[in-house]
Amino acid sequence: MKDMGTKLVDRIQEFTEILDRVGFNYEFDLENPSGEEGVLEIVDELVRISSRLVNVFFYSPDSICLADADGKMLAVNKAFEHTVGAAAEEVVGRNVSELEAQGIFRPSVLRLVKEENRPISVLQIGKHGEYIIVTGVPITDKDGKPEMLLSNARRAEDIEGLYAYVDKKKKKGKEEIQAFSDDVIMESEPMKRIKIVAEQIKDTDATILITGPSGVGKGVLAKYIHNISRRSKRPMVEINCGAIPDNLLESELFGYAAGAFTGASANGKEGLIESADGGTLLLDEIGELPLLLQVKLLKVIQDKQIMRIGSMVPKEVNVRIIAATNRDLMALVKEGAFRADLFYRLNVIPIEIPPLKDREEDIDAAVAYFIKKFSWKYNRSVECTKEFMHAVMNYEWPGNMRELENYIERAVLTSKDGVLHMDGQAAMDFEAIDYDQLLNSNKNDKFHELQSYLEVVEGKVIKELYEKYRSSYKVAAELGVSQSKAYRLIKKYCCK
Repeated sequence: MKDMGTKLVDRIQEFTEILDRVGFNYEFDLENPSGEEGVLEIVDELVRISSRLVNVFFYSPDSICLADADGKMLAVNKAFEHTVGAAAEEVVGRNVSELEAQGIFRPSVLRLVKEENRPISVLQIGKHGEYIIVTGVPITDKDGKPEMLLSNARRAEDIEGLYAYVDKKKKKGKEEIQAFSDDVIMESEPMKRIKIVAEQIKDTDATILITGPSGVGKGVLAKYIHNISRRSKRPMVEINCGAIPDNLLESELFGYAAGAFTGASANGKEGLIESADGGTLLLDEIGELPLLLQVKLLKVIQDKQIMRIGSMVPKEVNVRIIAATNRDLMALVKEGAFRADLFYRLNVIPIEIPPLKDREEDIDAAVAYFIKKFSWKYNRSVECTKEFMHAVMNYEWPGNMRELENYIERAVLTSKDGVLHMDGQAAMDFEAIDYDQLLNSNKNDKFHELQSYLEVVEGKVIKELYEKYRSSYKVAAELGVSQSKAYRLIKKYCCK
């Protein structure tokens, strides 16, 4: 009996170690089991654990087959019949080679695992011709000797359905992101007329000159025209002529040949005009283009050719040019700051976008659009009050659509109760700030007032997000900024 007790203790200890491998933490008092009752309690607990493990096997959503080392089927679970099309009594007790010959498994992954003693995955054909994705593995004892064979299977159609669902969700997310980045609000009569013009000239190669105040959406309209044109499959390249130093702008636009100047790449460099070949080139802030480059751009438009810096060989390009500016180019022509011949080449299709204050219907539509956009982006559900909409509709928006978008984003982020309203500092008091003075003088008291207000809002948002995530990486992802910037903001507002 003593030997039997020792063996029982050893086996229980071995079983406990097996449970530990999968995270089941059970401890049994094997040294002082309190007589027969104590031993029975341990045995009862082991039975309960074994029963749970059997249920895990039986109710697994994937089909599971278990065979001994010789290939004799020992057990199958509940999902087996649905997956394979055969009942348990048809297979248990029979050899996998026999089942394969009968056509229940074609091929039998367990036979392959038995013969090669390694994990194997196959596309199997079930009893009724259904495709099944199966993976089989050998199970060995502690000495590495084959002990059992195990397979896991799922119908291909079930997996295809899952993949289709995931792809649909990914596609929907991409479509929403694309819609939120490229859509143009065109509810007002002026914008409806612009849309008609865009539809009429979308597939021509005529140059387009988009004018209008800063922030009205000239770049967004250019992207819209590109996306509905026959060039939409080719790239759209955008360059801000006022953001790049004059001495670098030429090489950025036209590229350079190998060894064109000291420090030049040995392979030369493709310019932005070349990279837009077959597509569209958007020249934003065209009024800032230096006179010397205006001559070269004129040649591109006339001859459809570019000449890299340092090269003597012209290269043909097929590019549709759209220019945009908030300046009066005709006034610049009169001042001698812009070439008249280039102006007339660019002004083939002139499109002027009016300021937002003259497009009341667009304000209404844009508010709804931006609320949806930022609610989706920041995973929030918000709505606005009549007072909020009244204030928005009666404000002149000197920063136009860009200012409205930024304001709605801020309002969504700082909303406490899911409602956008105009109670005190819950939203910006539009009339309290003279934007013209802000733009003309950085020393203006109102500028400092605005800066102070924005810092309060920024600090509030950063504190809320950091309290929620406790991670600069997650805060950065939520705000759409770099991790280093999020870290600096957290350090500024949360570590005082």
